[in-house]
Amino acid sequence: MKKAIVLLLSAIFVALTFCSCGPVPSDLEFSDNGLTLTLDTTFKQDESENWSMYYWSQNRDIHIYVLKEYFSPLRTMDEPVFDFEDYVDYNVEFYEVDPESVVYEGKNAYFEYDTVLEREESGRKINYNSLVAMYQGPDAFWTAEFCCRKVDYAQYGGMLKKFAMSAEFYNYTAPPMTFSKRGFQITLTDEFLEDVNDDSCFASYYSEEFGVYVGKNSKTGEYENITLEEYIESCVGEFEAINKYKDLTYVEFWWEGSYGMYVSKLYAFERDDAFWNVEIIVDYDDYERLEDKMNEFAESVKLK
Repeated sequence: MKKAIVLLLSAIFVALTFCSCGPVPSDLEFSDNGLTLTLDTTFKQDESENWSMYYWSQNRDIHIYVLKEYFSPLRTMDEPVFDFEDYVDYNVEFYEVDPESVVYEGKNAYFEYDTVLEREESGRKINYNSLVAMYQGPDAFWTAEFCCRKVDYAQYGGMLKKFAMSAEFYNYTAPPMTFSKRGFQITLTDEFLEDVNDDSCFASYYSEEFGVYVGKNSKTGEYENITLEEYIESCVGEFEAINKYKDLTYVEFWWEGSYGMYVSKLYAFERDDAFWNVEIIVDYDDYERLEDKMNEFAESVKLK
């Protein structure tokens, strides 16, 4: 009888435990900006001012902060980042952790990190533990913080590592965005901003990987009765050859700046009343990957 009661109580406990836990969340993929993470259905994506992506699970109080850092800007820092090991060292210094704490797993790396976060609604500060993972994608390095409350880390730490190691990358193109200014139009992407303070040219736009500079010269004075080839020479000086791509006319040249080598493609356009030039600049190391996109931007130019 005693044995039967014990078995009955055990069965009731198991049943209550099962009911209180509810259904096990299923896997759910989140893809954005070229990165896919496999999390679960308790997560949702939200906006964040300082991070490329932000995901959170409210009932577990788990937060995932993701930062995409394009190669080009990292190469121009005071301590340049050229490869994945440099990027790991950069994060070790930023988070002020012991270099010996870094764990390499496959092509990825991670370390654990303690932090304090403040709740926006209450101002209450809570201790969190984070697993900080680092990756290398096709066009950028990535850092992702997988955070939960310190008291829950023993329970969730293994799950956070599983999430971190699920990272996969895909080729990403940002959504197009059209910029217009006084008879000039070009379609770039929504990662671009216009430099409204640049008075050295007709218009200029920039992103983390590209610089775009637009010039316009009326066919008067020194630009009267000259050919398109002569106009190009007036823009860039001597050049090896004029190139053609579909309806585009351009020259390309390499030059050394303060932080390394760059490639420029200067596209020239002729209209009845003016010459136009659109110079697109990228880091030399990114040129092969970005050349098609440079041509695509130039092809989108419309002049009135």
